Amino acid sequence: MVAAIRKNGKPKKERTFGNTPSEHQELISDLQAARVTRIGLEATGVYHLNLAVALHMSKHFELMVINPKAARHYAEARMTRCKTDALDAAMLAEFVEHMPSESKKLFC
Repeated sequence: MVAAIRKNGKPKKERTFGNTPSEHQELISDLQAARVTRIGLEATGVYHLNLAVALHMSKHFELMVINPKAARHYAEARMTRCKTDALDAAMLAEFVEHMPSESKKLFC
């Protein structure tokens, strides 16, 4: 899993994390230290769910779970052709920065 942080429209930080509870907490700590308030997470079958729960339970972020089709269409509209985890993370960070999110109750 790759995390990308943008500030004022420019890439600020990129880092790779595993998908374990301890690494979720490490990511949350890094995001808090960077004063991130809004997060985009691409839905990936069941693989994103534990991280989505951890981010939601931290109560520090506005979480936007992004449909993979929406992410792909956004990348196509931006004429982004290269496909790597780092480029995907940067594109998703840009997506979150520019797209409105609908606040929905994700978890009861």
